[in-house]
Amino acid sequence: MSAKAKPLQTKFAKETRFKVSPVFGGPFRGPVESRIEQLKHKLLFPALREVTDTQLRSELKWAAQEAASLAWTTPFPLLILPELIQEKMAQARRRWENQQRIWREGCLALAA
Repeated sequence: MSAKAKPLQTKFAKETRFKVSPVFGGPFRGPVESRIEQLKHKLLFPALREVTDTQLRSELKWAAQEAASLAWTTPFPLLILPELIQEKMAQARRRWENQQRIWREGCLALAA
């Protein structure tokens, strides 16, 4: 670079200001979110009381969380959640029972 470089003259346009108003796309999540979580626990714990297998308990908890997440995307999450959680938990239980059956059959085949 040359020591005799010319300084660069900068020119700025007049400052422009904008008035910003926030636009809310939906209801405030806090109260509804906590009610969904309370309802999820209320529906989940009776099912967990009768289950002793840790893997099945984990599957049921996962299903309940998935149901709560799906319910949140609907216009009426508190109305949808009870039925959705029952469906998801029944599906998780069937999947777990199927996995147990496959595992037992595999163990029997190895023992023979």
